[in-house]
Amino acid sequence: MNQSSKELSVDSYRGLTRIGGRFAFIQALTVVFAIAGYFIWPYVFDDHTVQMILEGIQQQPLVYFMKLDPIVLIGTSLQFPVYLGLWSVLRKTDHAKALIAAIVGVTSIIAMFTARPIVEMFNLATQYGATDIAAEKLIYLTVGETLLMQFNGTAWAISTILGGVSSILFGMIMRKSKAFRPATTWSMLIAGVGAVVVLVPVIGIMALFFLGTIGGILASILCGLDLLKYYKEGI
Repeated sequence: MNQSSKELSVDSYRGLTRIGGRFAFIQALTVVFAIAGYFIWPYVFDDHTVQMILEGIQQQPLVYFMKLDPIVLIGTSLQFPVYLGLWSVLRKTDHAKALIAAIVGVTSIIAMFTARPIVEMFNLATQYGATDIAAEKLIYLTVGETLLMQFNGTAWAISTILGGVSSILFGMIMRKSKAFRPATTWSMLIAGVGAVVVLVPVIGIMALFFLGTIGGILASILCGLDLLKYYKEGI
């Protein structure tokens, strides 16, 4: 690779920091919206039967779309450019660990896609409403039960935990980098721990909300600020 090609490659990677920085703010706003949205459209997972959900989708499709928590899928997906931005900076500090952190993060995003079968629930609601045959309705309700379990099932847990692991790995590398302030490092580590312990009885969900979610908002904002500063100034 000649010198001009190397410079082009470096500039291309550096551009990822600007994209990642901007998306970090968007991702943080998405999480804030998700928290506010929970009080407007409470989730159906605790107090709805499958029949209530399928009938609710037919009667109020937009409301029940929000009640199925689509924002977590959107917010998780928005982390992809942030991971790329972090990798583009931290690869200079520890290329191997930065690559692993990015791969783990991307895996957490992929896992979340199977944890929100919202389109499948809407299709099922259409089929459920189109028949008056009791036996067919029972079949659709059984399928709905299976789909509903996926919303907070294995894929959701894997996505949450791997997202936490990625945050911890990035935070550990940040400790050795001059590009990130200590507050960013610690917020990434704390948010990551809050997500990793999600399956611990009683404290897991509390840690996910206060550390992984609220702390994650702070971590995203600080990452965004540091990534944009790196893009402007370079180190």
